[in-house]
Amino acid sequence: MTTLSKLSKLQSRTSCNNIDWSEMINYLSSSDAQADGTRSWLWQTCTEVGFYQTCPLNSTCPFGKGFHNLDLDMEICQKAFGISSEFVERNVQDTLDYYGGWAMKGTRILSLNGDVDPWSALSLNVKKDFHDDDYDQDALPTYWSRGASHHFWTHKVDKSDGIGIMKTREIIYGWVINLLDSEIKQGEGKLDTTTEFNHLYLSMK
Repeated sequence: MTTLSKLSKLQSRTSCNNIDWSEMINYLSSSDAQADGTRSWLWQTCTEVGFYQTCPLNSTCPFGKGFHNLDLDMEICQKAFGISSEFVERNVQDTLDYYGGWAMKGTRILSLNGDVDPWSALSLNVKKDFHDDDYDQDALPTYWSRGASHHFWTHKVDKSDGIGIMKTREIIYGWVINLLDSEIKQGEGKLDTTTEFNHLYLSMK
């Protein structure tokens, strides 16, 4: 508990965190939650992607098992938005049907995952042979960012960024440039890769 308390203080902007469930629900239903973006993300989970992080009793979850189950997330959807658990389930299935799930219908999509990110389980992240529905690794490439957590490479560049993060930004830049070069070679458009994407590279440096 002492270690968790120290970690919480490092992560929090305040000296004390209110852990009252009812008050949290009230906050998520308020305009304050709208302002900081929390409410919009929760709306997306209830109406599109699900994406809940539970910690069941009989699991390998490293946190307190049995305290967070799916019912809590469904309660947020119900109380903050008036969306039932049955409707959440239909919304998630509609999203899978629309995009194709593991058999994703799109192409030219680079899936990036941090190798210490638990959410990576919901992304294309392993060799295609491991999936029931094969996907084209050339059209839908994947990349593991070593030592990275959730979308760490999208954060503001910092001198403390590790080699893995810097390498991931280089991978992204190189992949985009290669796509543009292939378009030019096929004569499908005239793109100045230096001008159009220099701002992208600078933002990742």
